[in-house]
Amino acid sequence: MKEKRAEYNSKIKKLGIISKFIFKRARQSKQTSEAKFVCIGERTQKMYQRVLSSKGFGFIIIIGLISIAVFSAIFLINLHINAKSRDYVFSDINSVPETQVALILGAKVIPGIGMSPMLKDRVITALELYEKGKVQRFLVSGDHGTKDYDEVNIIKEYLLEQGVPSEDIFLDHAGFDTYDSLFRAEYIFKVESLTAITQNFHLSRAVYLGRSLGINAYGFSADRQLYAGIRYNESREKIAKVKAFFDIFFHSKPRYLGEPIPITGDSKESWDWF
Repeated sequence: MKEKRAEYNSKIKKLGIISKFIFKRARQSKQTSEAKFVCIGERTQKMYQRVLSSKGFGFIIIIGLISIAVFSAIFLINLHINAKSRDYVFSDINSVPETQVALILGAKVIPGIGMSPMLKDRVITALELYEKGKVQRFLVSGDHGTKDYDEVNIIKEYLLEQGVPSEDIFLDHAGFDTYDSLFRAEYIFKVESLTAITQNFHLSRAVYLGRSLGINAYGFSADRQLYAGIRYNESREKIAKVKAFFDIFFHSKPRYLGEPIPITGDSKESWDWF
């Protein structure tokens, strides 16, 4: 009996020694892990502080802030122009108010072929407004900067072929962009009210510019089909609206001005350019 008890006590003692050893190793392992963690944390903190203090990081922060400011400005300017023009843009021919002039804004002419689909639709739409009695005359405004490229006379010839009297067709050969077209409509042609004829993506900017320049301007949609490159045009329009905003803000002057040719006068005075 004594031998069994002694053997039992011996086993208990061995288990105690083993438990103490395991506990000690576990505590040492934990201390080692904590030390490694502290070491890694210190290294990370030093690296973070080094990055923060580097010139490159400061440059990245500045570029980031500038980018945010630029994109915010583009967004807000687009929002402003859309809001200012929203009530003056129409797609129903019966709803659009009557005005003096259908302003046909120029677009690409394809050499040897003729008007691009986008331009052709603007001309057809303007002709419908004219035949409906919504406008009295045409002001064709586009790029005729060289003898070899002419957006305005090709439209004039088409309108004449459709039976429009020559006295109702005025040409602006220096409508190099939308701002120039609207500025010259008021300054050169003395237009008091107009309906800008162009595609949806372009309408709000045209109306905004016209009204900001003192013209009673409306816009009418010339969308009659799906156009190649429309996504590009829509993206480009966001930047074009920023330019329009600053053109108005800084009272920019168009590339060319010239002597007045009132829209109520002789249209033939506007036909010659070269």
